[in-house]
Amino acid sequence: MNIEKYLPGLDAKKAAIWLAVICSLTFIVYTPGLKSDIVNWDDSKYVTEHPQKTITIKNITAAFSEYFMGNYHPLAMLSLSLDHQLFHGKPSGFHFTNIVLHTLNTALVFILVLLLLSNLTAAIVAAGLFGLHTFHVESVAWISERKDVLYGLFYLASLSAYVFFIKQKEKKAYYLALGLFLLSLLSKGQAVALTLTLPLVDYFAGRNMKQKNIWTEKIPFIILSVVFGIIAILAQREAEATGLNKFPLYERIAFASYSLTNYLGKLIFPYKLSAFYPYPPMGVAIPAYYYVFLIPAGLYLLLMLYAFKRQPILFFGMGFFLANAILILQLLPVGDAIMADRYSYMPSVGFVFIAGAFLSKYIENKKTNQTAIAAVVIYSVILGVMTFQRTQIWNNSVVLWNDVVKKYDQIPLAWYNLGQAKQVLEKYDTAIIHYSQALELNRYHKDARANRGYCHYYLKNYTAALADFDQAINDFPDFFNVYINRAALKRDIQDFAGAIADYTAADKIKPGKVEVLTSRGNTYLDLQDYAAAAADFEKAIATDPFSANAYYGRAAARKATNDLNGAIADYDMVIKLNPSLSEAYNNRGNLKYRLNDLQGAVNDYSEAIKINASDHIAWKNRGSVKHMLNDYKGAADDYLQALKINPNYAEAIYGIEVLKPLLAKQGITIEIPGEKEKRQYAELNRQGLILASQGKTEEAADLYKKATVLLPDMPEAYYNLGNLIGRQGQFAQAIDYFNKAIERKPDYADAFSNRGIAKASSGNIQQALLDFNQAIRLAPDNANSYFNRAIAYYQTGQKANACSDLKKATDLGHAGAATMYKRECAQ
Repeated sequence: MNIEKYLPGLDAKKAAIWLAVICSLTFIVYTPGLKSDIVNWDDSKYVTEHPQKTITIKNITAAFSEYFMGNYHPLAMLSLSLDHQLFHGKPSGFHFTNIVLHTLNTALVFILVLLLLSNLTAAIVAAGLFGLHTFHVESVAWISERKDVLYGLFYLASLSAYVFFIKQKEKKAYYLALGLFLLSLLSKGQAVALTLTLPLVDYFAGRNMKQKNIWTEKIPFIILSVVFGIIAILAQREAEATGLNKFPLYERIAFASYSLTNYLGKLIFPYKLSAFYPYPPMGVAIPAYYYVFLIPAGLYLLLMLYAFKRQPILFFGMGFFLANAILILQLLPVGDAIMADRYSYMPSVGFVFIAGAFLSKYIENKKTNQTAIAAVVIYSVILGVMTFQRTQIWNNSVVLWNDVVKKYDQIPLAWYNLGQAKQVLEKYDTAIIHYSQALELNRYHKDARANRGYCHYYLKNYTAALADFDQAINDFPDFFNVYINRAALKRDIQDFAGAIADYTAADKIKPGKVEVLTSRGNTYLDLQDYAAAAADFEKAIATDPFSANAYYGRAAARKATNDLNGAIADYDMVIKLNPSLSEAYNNRGNLKYRLNDLQGAVNDYSEAIKINASDHIAWKNRGSVKHMLNDYKGAADDYLQALKINPNYAEAIYGIEVLKPLLAKQGITIEIPGEKEKRQYAELNRQGLILASQGKTEEAADLYKKATVLLPDMPEAYYNLGNLIGRQGQFAQAIDYFNKAIERKPDYADAFSNRGIAKASSGNIQQALLDFNQAIRLAPDNANSYFNRAIAYYQTGQKANACSDLKKATDLGHAGAATMYKRECAQ
C-alpha cells in the first residue's frame, strides 16, 4: 500500500526510520524478560499444564469449545500452543512472543495516531510512550497475559481499519475491521470496549452523528459484543471468578473512582507498581480516603464535558481511555484485586494519543522546540530505564512476590505464593514462615495450611505437620490432597491403620483414583495383609491397565505369598510400561535367582546396570549370581564396581572376602581398593578419640589432621575436628570443619546436628534450627537431634515445638530429654 496516497505530505522514509527506532527500543527495554522463568501465578496453568500443547484439529476444537480459568480466549490459548511447538516449552520462547506482540502493537499505535492526526511527530511521541511505558510491563512480561498483547494486536488493527474505512469510504476496510474485531474478541473478552470506541472515532473524524447509517454500521459490532459479553459472564460464573459484590454500590463507586485516578496517575508516572493491589477489608467501613477520589473522578467527567465541543483531541483521548477502562473499574468486581496494571494496556492508548497530539505542537514550534524535545527524551529515558528494571521483577516467583509484600504486606495470596515459590526451591523452613504469614491474615487459607503441613512433614516435624493436616481437614472435610499427605505421614510413623483410614476417606471423595488405591495397597503390604493389598492393586489395574505402579505393587504382594511366577509376570508388565525402571529388572532378577534361573537373573541385573550404572545393589547381585556360576573373576569385578559406588557396602566386602581364597587357587590376588589406607584412617580416628577423651586436645587434633591428609575425601576426621574444636568454644572454626565433613558426605546427619549446636552456641539460633531439621530428615531416629532442636525451640520461645521434640527424644531413649520433659512440659 502506498501510504503517501492516503496521507499526503507524509515523508514515508522518515516515518519508516522512526518506526524502526521506536520498535527497536521497545524490544530492547523488555529483553530482561527473555531470561525470565514462569511465575506461580497462572503461568503453570497456561504453560506447563496447558491443555492443548500442540496444534491439532482436536485441540483447536477444544480451544474454541471450552472455557479456561474463567475466560474464553481460544486464540490466546492456540498462540501458546504454537509457542509450545516452536520453542519446546521453554519460557524464553513464550516471553519472546509477548515482546514481539507488544512491539507490533507499538507499531499499530504509530499507524493509528498517524491515521487520526496526519501528524508524524504526534505518532512518534504516542508510539514511543506506548512502547516504553512501565505500566505495560505486567501485560508483556507475564506469560499468562498473552491475551492482553494478542487482543491488543487485533483491536488496534481493527480500529486502524475502521479509521481507514471512514476516511477512504472503502467497504473492504469495514469488513476487515469487523473481522479483526472478532479475532480480538476471541483473544480476550475485554475487546468488547471497541464498540464503545467506534463512535468516538466517528466524532473525532467529524462525521454527522445524526445520520442513521453511522449507527447501523455498529450493529454487527454490537451483536458480537453482546454475544461475547454473555460468554464472558458464563465463563466467569463457571469458574466462580466473581464474588466481591458484597461491597455496596456506593463503596464500589468509590473504588472505581480510586482506580480511575490511580490508572491516570500511574500513566503520568508509574509509581508503586505491583502485581497485586488489594481491596480494603470487607465487613468494616472502608477508609474515608477512598471517597476523596470521587473528586478527581468527577473532575475528569467535567473536563470531558467541557472538551466535547471545545477540544476534540482532548475529548477523544479521554473518552478512549474511559470507554476502554469502564469495564475494569470494578463497578461489578471480578477477582479480588481493586485494580491491575494489565487493565491499563488498551486504555493507555487514549493517554498517549493526547500526549502525542499536544506535545507535537510544542515540538514543532521553533520557540519551544528544544525544551519540548528535551522533556520528551528525558521522560522517555526514565520510562525506558524503569521498564527495563520492572521487567526483571517478573524474573521469577520469589522476586515477584517479594516485590508485592514489600508494598502490600497484608495480602494472604502474596505470602502464600511466596511460600509456594520457596517450597519449589526446597527452602522449606522459609516456606513455612511465609505460609504462617498467610494464615495469620486468613486462617482459612486452605492451601497455605496444607502446604505448611507438607513442609513440616518433609522436615520430619511430624507433630506440627499432623496439626496442620488435622486443622485443614477439620475446616475443609473434602480436602482430598490433605488426606493423601496425612496418610503418607501416618505411614511414615507406622500408624498404618490411620493411613489406611485416610486413603479410604480420599477414595470416597474421588473414587477409583489409581494413586490412592496403589498407596493404600502399599500400606496393606506394610501390614503384611497381602490379600487386601492385592485387591487394591487389582482395582487400580482394572481402572488403569497401564499403571506401572499398580503392577509393581501387585508383584510385591505376589512375591510375599510365594507366587513367584505371578510376580515375574507383573514385573514383565512393569518393564513393558516403564522400560527405564532399573528396580523392576533388579527385582525380577531376584525372583529368577530364587527359581534357579541364574542366567536369566544375570541378564536382568545387567539390564538394571545398563539403565543405572550407579546401582551398587545390581552390581552386587550380579556378582553373587556369577559366583554361583563359578565365574569368580567376573563376580569379583562386579563386587569391586559396587564398592567404587559405595565404598562401605558390607555385602560386597563380604563377597570379596569369600572369593579371595577361591581366586588365590587360580593365581589371582584381589584386594579391596584403599583397604589399607582405610584401616590406617580408622586407626588414626580411633586413637584421636582416645586422646580427646583423656583431655589431650592437641595430640588428638594432630592425629585427625593426619587422617585428613591420608584420605582427604573422607568426612569422619573433619567431623571429629569439629567436635574437638567446638568443645574449646571455637565455634566458627568448628563450623568450618563440620562444613567440610558435610561437603564430603551430604547425608551426614550427626555433622548437621553438631554444626547446629555450634551455630546455636554462637547465637545463630535460626540457622541452627535449619541444621537440626536437616539432621532429623536424614536420621529420623536420632534422639540427640530432637533434643538439640528442642533446646533451640525453647530458646526462641516455641515451647509447644520444644515439648514435642523432647517427647520424641524421650521415646527414643534420651535420658536428658526425659528429665527436661518432666520438668518443663508435663502437666
